[in-house]
Amino acid sequence: LSHRKLDFTNNWTSRGNVTDSASNAIDVGDNAKPIFADINGNGVYHLFIGCGDGRIKFYRNTGTNASPVWNAPGSYVKDTNGDDIDVGNNSRPMFANIRGINPARYDLFIGDNNGDIVYYENNGSGGPWDGSTTTWPFIKNIYKNGLLTDNKTVTKTFTGGSLIPVN
Repeated sequence: LSHRKLDFTNNWTSRGNVTDSASNAIDVGDNAKPIFADINGNGVYHLFIGCGDGRIKFYRNTGTNASPVWNAPGSYVKDTNGDDIDVGNNSRPMFANIRGINPARYDLFIGDNNGDIVYYENNGSGGPWDGSTTTWPFIKNIYKNGLLTDNKTVTKTFTGGSLIPVN
């Protein structure tokens, strides 16, 4: 392997802007951070976009992973109280089954421009990804008002014994 030349060239082809089911370009403003998640475990990935204004926009995939159809017009992710989840600026969402629940229940972690990480627990009540409800399952973790960090020195222990250092 040390004598072979490795080629890491990507041959990407531009497909243009990502569009929703109404053929509108998906544009959330500055600092878009898209992430795809199989949030309900059915094998279909949905689109969540962290926005520069601190919110997260959700587009339900009514197609397939090979040919996604992003349901227009999209909606902002909310907590169980119906309030927009908003970290103030430059949201960077990530989902993880951090508690090891089976079937998987993906909690929401959001980084922001200040280096904080905000944690929302998924209560398992479902969400708009299946098209049957408009409610959201995310409950803000009460530890330090949802923050996992405090000047980048705090660690947080989750149910199930997982320890996450965030320094």
